[in-house]
Amino acid sequence: MTPSSPLADRKQLLDLLRDWTKRGWLRELDFALARFFADLDPNAAPLLLLGAALTSHQLGQGHVCLDLAATLQDPDAALSLSPEDKAANTATLLPAQLLRGIRIAAWQDALTGDLLSATNAPLVSAGTRLYLRRYWNCERAVADRIALLRQVAADVPPNLESRLEPLFADDSAEQKQACATALRHRFAIITGGPGTGKTTTVVRLLALLQTAAMETGRPLAIKLAAPTGKAAARLTESIRAQVDKLAVDETVRASIPREVATVHRLLGSLPNTRHFRHNAQNPLPLDVLVIDEASMVSLEMMASLLAALPATARLILLGDKDQLASVEAGAVLGDLCATPNAGHIAVLTRSHRFGNDSGIGQLAQAVNAGDAQCARALFRGQKTEGGGQICATRLRDADDPALDALLRESYAPYLNALNARSTFANDEAWALEALKAFDQFRLLSTLRKGAWGVEAQNRRIVKTLFGHEDQGWYAGRPVMVTKNDYSVNLMNGDIGIALVLDPDLPDGLRVVFPKNDGDPDDAKSGLRYLHPGRLGEVETAFAMTAHKSQGSEFTHTALLLPDASNPALTRELLYTAITRAKEKFSLIESGEGVFEEAVGKQVARYSGLRE
Repeated sequence: MTPSSPLADRKQLLDLLRDWTKRGWLRELDFALARFFADLDPNAAPLLLLGAALTSHQLGQGHVCLDLAATLQDPDAALSLSPEDKAANTATLLPAQLLRGIRIAAWQDALTGDLLSATNAPLVSAGTRLYLRRYWNCERAVADRIALLRQVAADVPPNLESRLEPLFADDSAEQKQACATALRHRFAIITGGPGTGKTTTVVRLLALLQTAAMETGRPLAIKLAAPTGKAAARLTESIRAQVDKLAVDETVRASIPREVATVHRLLGSLPNTRHFRHNAQNPLPLDVLVIDEASMVSLEMMASLLAALPATARLILLGDKDQLASVEAGAVLGDLCATPNAGHIAVLTRSHRFGNDSGIGQLAQAVNAGDAQCARALFRGQKTEGGGQICATRLRDADDPALDALLRESYAPYLNALNARSTFANDEAWALEALKAFDQFRLLSTLRKGAWGVEAQNRRIVKTLFGHEDQGWYAGRPVMVTKNDYSVNLMNGDIGIALVLDPDLPDGLRVVFPKNDGDPDDAKSGLRYLHPGRLGEVETAFAMTAHKSQGSEFTHTALLLPDASNPALTRELLYTAITRAKEKFSLIESGEGVFEEAVGKQVARYSGLRE
């Protein structure tokens, strides 16, 4: 490095980080952390402070750590800079310019001092990875506890084959094998795409375990959980349907839970803290724990779940390893499924939702395989067979009225439900129909900001459907909770609709949420009614990011792609969006080759969990 390089002078480096923050490349948190560390250790090298800022930034992008080798290979990717970012910001030093000529050994040599060597130092260096201490601790805790679970032999029910046969009498050999695999391990993963029978398999697994346990006079305590309220509601509905069809004794059916809690409710969230009532000192009172939509579980949450798991309990994770990872840091399910031929992992591949001729099923497979040519050919064929129609719409630009026409047509059932109050026997029936109609269609985007992002699209949809601006509260406004609110038992991702339930009162507007968090206090009603003033952080939810759509299903899903590629556009994002659709998927695009480029790009989340 040259004497004038920011890597030779701490003040110059901090000035550069401040400049990157003003440009939106770093978060204020990232810069503040680097500055704080500079104050803590006056001898900290500029390369160390840069590493700290980038490690913090990577956490915001979902990475558990900063991979030094990967960063030196493509420095600009560490800040998720697009080609447009780099072209429009020639007045500042780009990461690639800053790190030109730096060898990984030099960076590792700079990672010294009290910030790394003191007891409980805030930074941890492990090989070519740099961690914040908390996430290093979480990763080690998850790895160690899973290793321990895999070492402890599972109690396999006697006469396993003869017990499996009546439960899997239909054509489900793959599910039967997955059940047998999971039964032989205290920690097991059942993974597969939508409609492959993950829930069916786990319900029959629970029935088998419970039957064997009841024969010994010691019924199992079983708990079911999911990361979000929406996912918990979907699993509750599916579990109830599956339990009712079980070919087992009624006492066994009655002993399998039909309610699914959110993970936060299961653990007992302590308001305004990162801690839970159940932990290593106060374990969960259960023998078997099933976590659905496990791809959405962050590293930190998985560490909390494992800490609260009793030493003798079974843990079964259900999820789609090919989906997007959690919004927060970590890709735990993907990391755990990365080991080939692992005995505790059962993979379901046969879809019972989409037939062999389904456009949605074939498109999801092509995208998952990285075959952009095949995926594009499917759109040209406009596949409609097998219950999975797909179509592609080309826009001239972000203001193309063709998008408004699609939005009006797609949200027409929702508007009709809003205007049909007089046709229902009571307000609860009306509200349930409005919620059901709202889930018939959803516009998904890859971005939050800009002309193609969800914020602009929500404003557009409200203007198109209602003729006014998306400001304040109004009848028909759908909202998504964006931060856990324990005071009203709402979780990040929960969706409600504002309805006028008493037009004679000035404050007759109420936000109606489906009961979806396993709260026994709400057992008498399928709905919850809250005054808008009681809600914390919410946002309009006609359009949402593909990340936020995880755990949901819509009759018709449309994905809006921007006119140019960006770092967020990956194969996993496309696959997640496509598999949210039950009957129809629409691709809305304007930029040439953006879809194909995304199909060819896999998401990379850096962690050390696989190792």
